Amino acid sequence: MPEFIVNDPISRSFRASISSMMVVAAAVGMVLLAAMVLAPAGASAAGRPGPPLRRVLRAGAHGRDVHRLQRWLTEVGIPTIADGDFGPVTKSAVRRFQLAAQLSPPSGTVGARTAATLRSWVRKGTKVPVTVAAPSATTPGPTATLVDGLAVAPADAPAVVKQVIAAANAIATTPYVYAGGHGAWDSAGYDCSGSVGYALHGGGLLSHTEDSGQMETYGLPGAGEWITLWTNAGHVYARIAGLWFDTAAQSSSNGQDRWSVRRISPRRGFIQRHPHGY
Repeated sequence: MPEFIVNDPISRSFRASISSMMVVAAAVGMVLLAAMVLAPAGASAAGRPGPPLRRVLRAGAHGRDVHRLQRWLTEVGIPTIADGDFGPVTKSAVRRFQLAAQLSPPSGTVGARTAATLRSWVRKGTKVPVTVAAPSATTPGPTATLVDGLAVAPADAPAVVKQVIAAANAIATTPYVYAGGHGAWDSAGYDCSGSVGYALHGGGLLSHTEDSGQMETYGLPGAGEWITLWTNAGHVYARIAGLWFDTAAQSSSNGQDRWSVRRISPRRGFIQRHPHGY
């Protein structure tokens, strides 16, 4: 009888089918198990943020609460990779939220006030606008200062210039991404023209994205009183209220910050342009 069962072609087909089904079931089980293991504690659908954060989170932190923070940032409209590591990109995203929520200072550290506000935004479905309002803090005189990687607008600057600085602050340490910031203002990263364009858009000085070549005809020729662009077909950077805003300034040593107190890109080979009135 055993020999008959082994040699019967129908039995062999039936056993093969059962074997295949067992393999598929095992694979599905492994996927479900992996999903259960990898799912972060407190993860929830939009509008249901889960439990509050139990500690202060800052650059260098790791864990499931960082993962939850990153999910919250994404849900309020600031796309952030939820990897559980609080690096420069997450710090920049937190700063952007703090600017949008008018939490001062925009330190990039998540204390009780920032955590509670962000959690409330998630629960209510509130989104960060494409551009953020200028921060209330200013420095005396006509020149911006650099504090903890962010520009503090000069008190003497027009409101538009303060808004440009606020927008530049919002993306100051986001990653450099080729073609980032083109076609849509919100992006996980920005290239040179995407960065300068985002800042100008924040002040209402640019209605649509432009590449560096297109910026050769932006505004008016020459240096401006508050804002000057240096641009050519391959690169563009700006001087805004005395500080430089340039993707060439980004490095691991400065937290990937676009702001600089000194010129990084060369002067030679670029033409100067400035927005009307500024």
